Amino acid sequence: MSIPLLCYNNIKAEIALHGRLAGNVGAAFPHFMELPSLPLVLITNTVPAEALAPLKGVARVELGPAGGDLMPRAEVLRLAPGLAGIVNQAELKVDQELLEQAPRLQIVANVAIGVDNLDLALMRRHGVYATNVPHAFVEATADYTLGALLALGRRLHVVTMITPSSPCSKATSWT
Repeated sequence: MSIPLLCYNNIKAEIALHGRLAGNVGAAFPHFMELPSLPLVLITNTVPAEALAPLKGVARVELGPAGGDLMPRAEVLRLAPGLAGIVNQAELKVDQELLEQAPRLQIVANVAIGVDNLDLALMRRHGVYATNVPHAFVEATADYTLGALLALGRRLHVVTMITPSSPCSKATSWT
């Protein structure tokens, strides 16, 4: 399961468990009646269409800029009054400024291990749920660390510094 899909499933689970963002939203949360349709979920980057499937029919989705960039904070603050949920890469600081401008916000999902960007006590006071993916990157991080240690031990970093015209480029042993 992809990491974005895992976070979107967290949002869907919150919806199923608490009735937030789904069903008869108007009766449970009258302030949603002001929205033109389904609640708005902001995803601060772009994601493949298949990763959005869990939100289909449950929420409208606003995606961040294309090309791998993340949405600037100023743009998030501009959208904040209508947001019911935010999915971010742990780059977005969820603080007093954002929470004051987002009265409809119900959940913030970090596509990251930690929650350092979230003021959890403040979010709790505002009734905003926080989720993350604490085990999602552990295996990839371990793989990278072992690979880096092997590369360092075999001095592979030296190989990248040698140009094809160097007399050392003909060497066969890097030990």
